[in-house]
This record gives sequence, C-alpha cells and structure tokens, in this order.
Amino acid sequence: MPEPKDFDVFLSHSSNDQEIVRAIAQKLERESIRTWLDERQFKGGDAWKEKLYETLDNTNIVFLFIGRNGIGQWQDAEMDYLHNRYISRQTHP
Repeated sequence: MPEPKDFDVFLSHSSNDQEIVRAIAQKLERESIRTWLDERQFKGGDAWKEKLYETLDNTNIVFLFIGRNGIGQWQDAEMDYLHNRYISRQTHP
C-alpha cells in the first residue's frame, strides 16, 4: 500500500510566476487540496536538488504553469525528470 503524501499536487512554475502560483495554491488549499510549493518546502541549508527529485519520485499529479515568460530552467528540468521516470516505468514495470 502506498504511503500517504504530505501533498496532493506538485506546482511546477517559473520563479517569474511565483506570485500568481502562490495565489492559486491558496485557492486550492481552501478546497482541501494540499499543494507542494517550493518556497514552503525548501529551507536554508537543505539539499534542495536531492529533496526536489525525491519529491518528484513521489508525485502523482503535477500542475505545470506556463506564464508569459515561458518555462523556467528548473521547471524544464522537473518535466525532463518526470518524463524520464514515466518512460522508465513503462519499459521496466
């Protein structure tokens, strides 16, 4: 049986869109949807890259936000990581 998660949805966004994504997260949480938002989960001194990929390994739902400035560098890395994980699970179930 899978372990319960601390969040329901991972919010992937560019740092340029942080303010609007923060507002969307608040609206989702008012509807009892627990969100993963980087600014809340990372603290100074964290091994953030390792923590990010560990979080993505336990993610079932991702909301991908594309703002006026397009996809951010880390957002692109998150999508690549998830795509590779999906392919790996399809070829090695």
